[in-house]
Amino acid sequence: MSIDRNRRPFWQDHLHRCREQGMTLKAYAEQEGLTLSVFYSWSKRLKQQATQPSTFSRVAIQPAASKVARPAASAIRKCFGDIFNNLA
Repeated sequence: MSIDRNRRPFWQDHLHRCREQGMTLKAYAEQEGLTLSVFYSWSKRLKQQATQPSTFSRVAIQPAASKVARPAASAIRKCFGDIFNNLA
């Protein structure tokens, strides 16, 4: 994945220049000495990524409560009563 990130600007720049010059991918690749199959592959990949909707959603973060609610001692005894009775 990191290799793709490093190469992405290179291919984006070439695609941008290809479009600016109004050339086909094949003609531009030949002119610049690029491997045509790789150029096509990156063109397709970058086009798909540009059209995909973002999978991220905005989320509001609320500050944490300053006090943590603790169960009452009677609730703890009700749940673990047998253990407490055996200890006494």
